[in-house]
Amino acid sequence: MQQIWTKLNEGRATVDTHPFFAWLQSDGVPLGSRFIFSPVMIDFIMSFADLNKWFLRYENPEGALQHSINVHTEEDATHSRLFVQNWENLKLGDTLDWQASKGLWWLFHAPQGQAVRDFGMSVLKLAVAFPDPRVRFCMMEAIEICGDVFFEYTAPIAAQLEEQGQGQHIYYGQYHRDRENGHLQSDEGCFADYELSPEQRTQAEGAIASVYGAFLRVLDQLLSFSQRAVAGYRGLQREIDEDFREELMPPGDNADALPRFPHSVDTDRAHADQRALVKQLDLRVQRLRGHSFIGWLKGGQGRPVERLRAFAPIWGIDVVGYKDFNDLVLTYTTPTSPSERAINGLSTELAAHGVLYLQDWQSLRLDEVLGWQMIDVICYYFLSEDTEVHRRNMAKVKKHAMRHENPLVRWWLMFALERANEVFFGATRDVALAAESDLGVTLNFWAYRHGLSESAGREAREFDFLQQVPSDDELSVIEQIINTVFDNFEEQFELSEAVSRSGTFSTRLQSLPPPRVSELVLRTPPELLPKWASGAARG
Repeated sequence: MQQIWTKLNEGRATVDTHPFFAWLQSDGVPLGSRFIFSPVMIDFIMSFADLNKWFLRYENPEGALQHSINVHTEEDATHSRLFVQNWENLKLGDTLDWQASKGLWWLFHAPQGQAVRDFGMSVLKLAVAFPDPRVRFCMMEAIEICGDVFFEYTAPIAAQLEEQGQGQHIYYGQYHRDRENGHLQSDEGCFADYELSPEQRTQAEGAIASVYGAFLRVLDQLLSFSQRAVAGYRGLQREIDEDFREELMPPGDNADALPRFPHSVDTDRAHADQRALVKQLDLRVQRLRGHSFIGWLKGGQGRPVERLRAFAPIWGIDVVGYKDFNDLVLTYTTPTSPSERAINGLSTELAAHGVLYLQDWQSLRLDEVLGWQMIDVICYYFLSEDTEVHRRNMAKVKKHAMRHENPLVRWWLMFALERANEVFFGATRDVALAAESDLGVTLNFWAYRHGLSESAGREAREFDFLQQVPSDDELSVIEQIINTVFDNFEEQFELSEAVSRSGTFSTRLQSLPPPRVSELVLRTPPELLPKWASGAARG
């Protein structure tokens, strides 16, 4: 471990000298503008709880090492909530007033946040890649050191802002820094004296280097954004607006043919060893078609537009976040085989669905219906119990993809997702077509005009995954994946139906309640909680 501590300290020194921190301390930067980079960090800050709950934490901990890590994740999972309170005191100009569609785009599509999203996904991958608590501890220690350096510089600024009456800055201040002190919030003694094997040391050093490297790229992005924002805030905002408008240009008339995922209608060609998988998939498809939510969608009660509005927002984090899942998880950085190139072609196509969803969001006028500002988007998609179901289920899918780089396994994951989507969009299609006629708009996402370009479809068909011979281990994994995907959809259909019948989005306009407070929030002193949380905690 002594060698590991040397690597950790070397990385700390490199992070500490990054020019972003010199900028943060510069007298040439107005004190009230020092945290102007905050919007760029939202995704990682607010996803930090999910990282701890579903990736770092051991579901069934064994031994002192795993228990120690779990103790740390219990406390660390509360930190993202501190950012919510801090939000109202940040000098972020127009960002505070962004409507929901722009907020969703910013969180998961904006190029200005790409380095931060890359960092977050790389940490998830490391957590999945290294279940060994000794290696995971070293990776987590690197994350804690990055946080300690960061908050070492932000805490004095937060104190000065509070002294000047510019609001409380709990996330960037000393309260948070005390919990990001470069070490786990648990007894590290069980790790400190452990002698790593050569393999564990190699893995730990690689994980540490990955964390520091990705964090340095985040600091590069924060510095670039901050310098531009201070030098010309209006110009930067115009650039962001142009990026947003360009990506969400009004949809054209897409071909009305339904998309066909390669081989989805030709499964009788499957190799004998895959036929049991095809049968299992077909049975789950039939079961999903019988779900009561599908019956509700097809029931025809109420205006079509109201039926779509009744549940569409709850799927936001899945659909808009699908781009990074395809780009950063499923895609092979350097494809070396026809099967990997086929996966990359499909991933590129599937990553575009989030844009269609946001275009439909605007066509359905959900910004006006919901009346959300940026803080509402943050709270709903990262803190509410409803969307926690979606985030937890997406974590399951991500872990399957991250654990298995085999193209056949990844193809089956994509195939299962698309077959479940066929059921979903097969039910929304008629509703969307009726809403298009009623409103005079185009709803490509809900009308199931997703499409796969000819080039992507051809490339995928050139490699026939269903003709491959899977190993016994691959068969077992694919069976688990099919069940995970369809179990997820069934749970989310149940939630969508409940939300739809409650009228949360469609009839009780602008009255969405704030997220309910979890047990984790109750551990935070009431005076340090966001306004909505402190009231609930007292209750």
